[in-house]
Amino acid sequence: MARKKKLDLDALLAKIVELLYRHNPHELSFSMISRITKIPRSTLYYYFGNSKEAMIEEAVKYGMEHFVQLITLNKSKELLDWDSFQKARLNQAIQFIHDYPWGPGLYFRFRNDTGKIGQRIRQIENEYVRKTKETWEVYTGSEGNLQSIRLASYLKLGLLWGLGIDAPIWYNEKSKKNIEQIIAAITKATATIMKLRLTT
Repeated sequence: MARKKKLDLDALLAKIVELLYRHNPHELSFSMISRITKIPRSTLYYYFGNSKEAMIEEAVKYGMEHFVQLITLNKSKELLDWDSFQKARLNQAIQFIHDYPWGPGLYFRFRNDTGKIGQRIRQIENEYVRKTKETWEVYTGSEGNLQSIRLASYLKLGLLWGLGIDAPIWYNEKSKKNIEQIIAAITKATATIMKLRLTT
C-alpha cells in the first residue's frame, strides 16, 4: 500500500510541475488542481496540508532533483573516462526528459525568477553544478571551473530539452543513430567548455 501512495504522489507532482510550467503560479489553487487532475482536494490536503507554497516547493523539487541524481561519483569499470560517463548520463537524461519534459521547462521558465520558485531552482542548480564539478575532477584529475561547468550544463540541458519536446522525431528505433550522433556532439562540446577557466 505504501508503494502505491508513492507512485500516486509521483504522478501528482509530475502533473503539478506541468501546471506550473503552463500557468502563472499565482493562478494555481487546490481547487484548480483538483478540477484539472480529478484528484480530490482532500488528497491534496493529505499530501501538502493547507499550504499551496508547500505544494509548489515539493513540485519544483520533484521536477528538478532528477537531474541532480544523474550525477554520481561512482566510477565503474564500464565508465572508465569522462566521455563514457557523460554518454551514459546523457542517455538517461534523454529518457527522463522524454518521460517528464516539464522539469527542464520549469527550469527555463523560472531560472531567473526573483521569487521563491526561482530561488529554489537556483539552489538545486548549484547542487547539480557542485556534483558535476566533483565528478569531473574524479574522472579527469583536473580542477573543475564552476562557471564553465554551469555554462556547459545550461547548454546541455537546453539541447536535451529540444530533443524532449520533439519526441515524435527523436524517440523511435530509426532515430537511434541520430540520437547517438547528437550525444557524441554534446559530449564533445560540453567537455570543451568545461576545460575553460571562466571568471565572473
